[in-house]
Amino acid sequence: MEKQRKDKRILIVILIAVFLLFGFSLRKSRMEQLFALVSQYVDSEEGDQSAKKLKEHKKQVEDTRILADAAFETAEKPVAEVFEEPETADGQTDREAQEEQEEQEGGEEEEFSGRFYYTYLSDSLKVVYKEVYESILSGKETEVSTLRKENLDIAFQCVLNDFPEIFYVNGYHFTEHTRAAETVKLIFSADYVMTKEEIAAAQTEIDGYVQRCFAGMGNNMSQYEQVKYIYDYIITNTEYDLNAPNNQNICSVFLEGRSVCQGYAEAMAYLLQKRGFVISVVNGFVENGNRHAWNILMVDGNYYYLDATWGDVDYQSSEGMDTGIAKEVMPVNYDYFLITTEQLQITHQINNIVSLPACVATQNNYYRKEGLYFENVDKEKLTVVFQNAKDRGDATVTIKCSDISAYGEMRAYLLDDQGIFSYIANKKKVTYYDSEQMRTLCFWLE
Repeated sequence: MEKQRKDKRILIVILIAVFLLFGFSLRKSRMEQLFALVSQYVDSEEGDQSAKKLKEHKKQVEDTRILADAAFETAEKPVAEVFEEPETADGQTDREAQEEQEEQEGGEEEEFSGRFYYTYLSDSLKVVYKEVYESILSGKETEVSTLRKENLDIAFQCVLNDFPEIFYVNGYHFTEHTRAAETVKLIFSADYVMTKEEIAAAQTEIDGYVQRCFAGMGNNMSQYEQVKYIYDYIITNTEYDLNAPNNQNICSVFLEGRSVCQGYAEAMAYLLQKRGFVISVVNGFVENGNRHAWNILMVDGNYYYLDATWGDVDYQSSEGMDTGIAKEVMPVNYDYFLITTEQLQITHQINNIVSLPACVATQNNYYRKEGLYFENVDKEKLTVVFQNAKDRGDATVTIKCSDISAYGEMRAYLLDDQGIFSYIANKKKVTYYDSEQMRTLCFWLE
């Protein structure tokens, strides 16, 4: 009996020690369970001095529990730090502010996602691109996140190529801050050529042009048909003119009806972006060494090159490459309509400010799409081509050959052997234009 009492005393002492050590951190429910357990031992040994000590300690711990629970209800408790979010100055929680920031960033990404050059820039250059773009729109000078002036130039050119609607800026300047002969800061500022009032007036006229252009488009046109329609519309409504005002932006085409290559390319990009296409301007040189501009765009998931300037026969005449074709006879040339990189590089040299994707698709090339592409001399197919052109009232027929061998065979048959007269009746002579370089032959029907 004495041994049992001794063992219980030891147990009570241990329990008291537990309360002393952990009473401050135990929650109410756990404390009550332990007190109940201890009380069983106390009640079983009346007169035990340890019971008195335990009751005294119980009161002490109860007081401590009340204080602990009061502290637990304040923001100091660990659980509160996890679930109760502090508010920002405008009443938002940190989580709400973070979600709003992520939403804004997502909106920015969506804004730039359809812009061609932005897609192909490195992450660091994308940041500079955004800074330049936002600075242009705000009209405020901006410190950019690069210290390399060549990066600033790349970002600026990419922004202008991707955003033809920025027609009121023709360059930029920067302020360079140095310390110990090292650049420590670059401040970007755009060069504006129009006032806010002039920009608004020009935009109103541009909107009118767009409305007139799109009014003639069907609701169910394929991507190919949309590109061809806008290509034809710009060429037939624009004259190539080296002296056209604003010829480095869309105003020359949309307001003046006269432009040069940069204006043609900017106008194509502007209109097709309105239709949801990924398209941008590409700069480089052509075979005569002159600077030139054209487009790269995505049609049905594939990239192609397109040169609307070279689709206008006025350009060839202006550049001393007169082929004898008048715009009235052949309003639009399609030799550079949705072509591959390989075809483009026969006459064009690309200025790669970024690494451009290879254009290899051919299915939307004009000659293939319109059934004017020949891999050999196919007399039956030629009959269909010329008859369809006659039925439509076309003034000319242009065909393209797959390679130089097919071109040679076709030329020999139609010209040397005078096979052309099998398709153009009641004529003793025919006017034609041929290009070995592009492997095309064009015949006048009237």
